[in-house]
Amino acid sequence: MRRWKCATIPILLSLAGCLSVPALAKASTLDDAVALQQKGKLKKARELFRSAAADFRSTGDRQNLATALSEAGKISISLGDYADAIKYASEAVELRKTFKDSTGLGADFNALRWANQYLGDHPLALENYENALKEFDRADIVKNVQQSGLEPVGHPSIT
Repeated sequence: MRRWKCATIPILLSLAGCLSVPALAKASTLDDAVALQQKGKLKKARELFRSAAADFRSTGDRQNLATALSEAGKISISLGDYADAIKYASEAVELRKTFKDSTGLGADFNALRWANQYLGDHPLALENYENALKEFDRADIVKNVQQSGLEPVGHPSIT
């Protein structure tokens, strides 16, 4: 068991004061949404992601906003709500471009690809797929997959 020196306690208390309860509550909403998503409760999870997105939008937390929008978009694809998926993923793409998150951009472009493919817009789906591959390449995901021994076979952009 760790023993704290008396001088350490005031420092810890002052640091704890820096953590705002609303920020922690919003992060907790994301965690709750992920837990629901993993349990297959997709409609409830999407609602929590939407709620978290609204909170992050109001506080200016762009990274968590992009995460919440991205997840809401992916769930919308699973639920067959492709218009919503496009709306959320498109907004996530625009946010992630501002802070150059290539991995997130790749995932969001891939979500746009699936939604457009299901809607029958194959040229746009292909464009989004190519954008996803470019972003994954920037993030070295393709190289990391190849080095892991899980090399995708037969795709000219990857092999």
